Amino acid sequence: MSTPYQEALGRTLIERSIREKIVIVGVTLDKHTDEQTEESLDELERLVDTAGADVVARLTQRRQAPDPATYIGKGKVDELKATCLAVDADTVVFD
Repeated sequence: MSTPYQEALGRTLIERSIREKIVIVGVTLDKHTDEQTEESLDELERLVDTAGADVVARLTQRRQAPDPATYIGKGKVDELKATCLAVDADTVVFD
């Protein structure tokens, strides 16, 4: 007989047959190159895979500084929303 804890543990993200769909987002600040941002997102994608999820889209934006309210700009927020709806994303992960 299993306990509720053991039953929940058996349904962890890694054990599920359907993997969570993730959109990853990176911001290239003035002091970084686009290549550095892409390398960082590549590493983040590997971490997401290790956690048992799938990256279904990735977005980047070049900015002088992160937006204090949303990290990315308003237009990119709108693009992110549309992307999430288009790919049926479960979660967004920012780098």
